[in-house]
Amino acid sequence: MTMDFIERAECLLDTGSLGNLNFTIIGTYTGPLRDTHLQQGLAFLQTQHRMLRVALSWEDGVCQFRETSSEVPVTRLDYHDFSDWKAVATRDVRRRFDEPDLPLWRASWLDGNGQGQIILSFHHAIADGVCGMQLMDHLFSALALLIQGKPPHPNLNEAAAPSPESLFPLAELEPEEDGPVPTRVDQDHHTSYILDEIEASATGRIVDWAKARGIRVHSILFAALLQAVKRVTPNPHATLDALTVVNFRPFYEPGLSRDVMKLTRVCITTEAAVTGREDLGELADFIHADIYRQLAAGEPILNLKRIARRVERQESPTDLWCRARYPAHTVTLTNVGMLDFSGDYDGISLDKLFFIANVEPFFEAPDNWVLGAVTFRGQLFLTLWYLEELVDEETARRVLSETKRILSGL
Repeated sequence: MTMDFIERAECLLDTGSLGNLNFTIIGTYTGPLRDTHLQQGLAFLQTQHRMLRVALSWEDGVCQFRETSSEVPVTRLDYHDFSDWKAVATRDVRRRFDEPDLPLWRASWLDGNGQGQIILSFHHAIADGVCGMQLMDHLFSALALLIQGKPPHPNLNEAAAPSPESLFPLAELEPEEDGPVPTRVDQDHHTSYILDEIEASATGRIVDWAKARGIRVHSILFAALLQAVKRVTPNPHATLDALTVVNFRPFYEPGLSRDVMKLTRVCITTEAAVTGREDLGELADFIHADIYRQLAAGEPILNLKRIARRVERQESPTDLWCRARYPAHTVTLTNVGMLDFSGDYDGISLDKLFFIANVEPFFEAPDNWVLGAVTFRGQLFLTLWYLEELVDEETARRVLSETKRILSGL
């Protein structure tokens, strides 16, 4: 099966270190779910999405997708309370997808007799957070029908997604040639996570504040995170690299649907001087303006071209991993945005929804922080990701708490 350059780069980079590039979506539900419902619902998703029925094949160091008839593996556990998600999701996201015949995703079901959690983990080569969230909606729509004894309705006609190479003309320039491969030692770090929520009324104020300033919520979230990092931690850097994860689905003509299972993300960096004492609005305005300047100039596409060149040169997984390291003063925001489904289904409801991912392939410093954000049911769900060997949990909690305090005070 055809694999484009960004998918191949992801697979190579995934094997280049002791870490991996998995991500995990966690959903908390209420409803009378049975194991037969879940098995049938997951199997239905595999019939709808080609990328959910592919495995990885390696021949002479070259990776390819190949179709597999294997069902998605499901681990069933008892559900005790909401906090159960962390141990299970952390375990799942750290496990490699190295079984040659299994698909590149897995599920864990925490069953609490009328309530529980469904945790879906993916190899990043087959999906991103945008389509992963939509997949949860597809799953619960199917589960609602199965609970009623009805078959799910096929509602997708997933044609082959366009190649990211078709976007190359959108970039104004060609990237400079890469320098020598830098030296890097694998420290075998692990990612840990802190979750918090911003209630609906405060989330509404953030959205209104962004509209009033004519900027995106993403920029406000980023400004608050950067200020929190400077206020809470002994961060010595006068400037911080604010790394934005850009989803390039809208760049296609027509735009690629959020329902299509496909990896469509690339990063751009904004260099921001941050003291923690500056005006939040001015910092958010600066971040917003710089992001949109880069979008207009085609900077995300330029970074896609860099990835394509490295794959074309047949760089090794280790070389790609060495190039993937971001500086110690990099702070990242990956914001899925506001989801367009309610979470209410006939007979079952999806109550909370958020996500995590591994950061150790890219980061290896205590000053590296990643914030994952998604707005669902009118609430912002924020997960802070950090390297547990380098940062204590209390410091991470304080960073996220300060971020929330800044945002809730708008």
